[in-house]
Amino acid sequence: MIRNLINRFWAGGSSYNSDLPYFGSEMLNRSGFVAKQNPEGLASVQRSVQILSDACCSTSIGLMRKLPTGGKEVVDSPIAKALNRLNFRSLDLAITSALFSGNGFLKVTKEGEKISFLPISSHRVSIAIDASGNHWYQVAADKSLAQSEMILSASEMVHIRPRVDRTNPLLGISPLSQIHASLPAICDAHFLMGALSKNLATPGLILATDASLNKDQVTRLREIADQQAAGYKTGGTLILSSGLTPVSSQVTQSIKDADLVNALAFSTIEVSRVFGIPTTLLGDTASTSFATASELHRSFQRSTVKPLQARIADAFTEALLTDEEIDSGLTIEFDSADFGAGIELAETLSTLANSGIFTTNEIRNILGRSDATGGEVLRAPMNTAPIADWANYYKAPKTQTGKTK
Repeated sequence: MIRNLINRFWAGGSSYNSDLPYFGSEMLNRSGFVAKQNPEGLASVQRSVQILSDACCSTSIGLMRKLPTGGKEVVDSPIAKALNRLNFRSLDLAITSALFSGNGFLKVTKEGEKISFLPISSHRVSIAIDASGNHWYQVAADKSLAQSEMILSASEMVHIRPRVDRTNPLLGISPLSQIHASLPAICDAHFLMGALSKNLATPGLILATDASLNKDQVTRLREIADQQAAGYKTGGTLILSSGLTPVSSQVTQSIKDADLVNALAFSTIEVSRVFGIPTTLLGDTASTSFATASELHRSFQRSTVKPLQARIADAFTEALLTDEEIDSGLTIEFDSADFGAGIELAETLSTLANSGIFTTNEIRNILGRSDATGGEVLRAPMNTAPIADWANYYKAPKTQTGKTK
């Protein structure tokens, strides 16, 4: 029955019912974009995707239960074990695909109590929804991986979407597709850089002659000139023949005149805007101090990494947890603690321990160290006490030395 329903969505033709909603591969492709030059080939785009994916994959994800007191506790279950087994590579493939195409997929396989995840290329996946509102995933066959066609329910697929397509909530949309107006400026600056590097010649002259030249002679003279003073041989000595004389020309444009340095800097800034990444992480550190870089890092964690991790965690929650389990307080989430690095890490952990928020052993565990004897006791500064104690102290009668009787 399900296969017949899916075939109606994907087969098209007379068997397709236009009254039913359709979210097939055409809709999936529509969430992408077409550009003269592919922005995925830009170093700033590749690095941005790597930074975001690495930030998520290097953070542990687990199953937690919300406590009535407001805290959370780790839950031991088959789902928790599966999340613990989820390797860096599989999650990285899904997140990278989601950032580039708008949709990343992990197939959920359940064998008894064992749960495993398998990354699926987004170009193989199409989505449909049945009359009851349930959505299904059709995965095309892949001969190179010896995988046949599959039709999976929502509970069998983790669907990661960095942003939701406003015209089709079942699909994700790539951050790059949201800046289609800026893409030509971003891509063409690099394209022009390569073109000028290839075609720029010195001297930038017009070679003139009174003689009549045929097409073969013109081609040969151009090849000789290019071999002597074009591209990477800029500045070479141009030897003239066949009665050619140099004539000054303003036709050529240098990289300096094209202001490509600022154009390339603009493309990096524009990419950093759409991905929410500080330009300092993309190599632009010219006007950045240590204090500014630290604040940008905190802002990046708060405004970019944590929201992305929340969306990814929601995708796992939708696939692995039932409504009853969610209502009971179960939640899948990333470890949101960010204590910085280096001196900042040491100062933060020291403050947490000395203020009685974390025990010494909890601090040691964060650093990957084993528990120490006596480290389970909370510490507090000697000069702090409950306000009620200070009120009783001042109300108590005092001796001349200030001590209570």
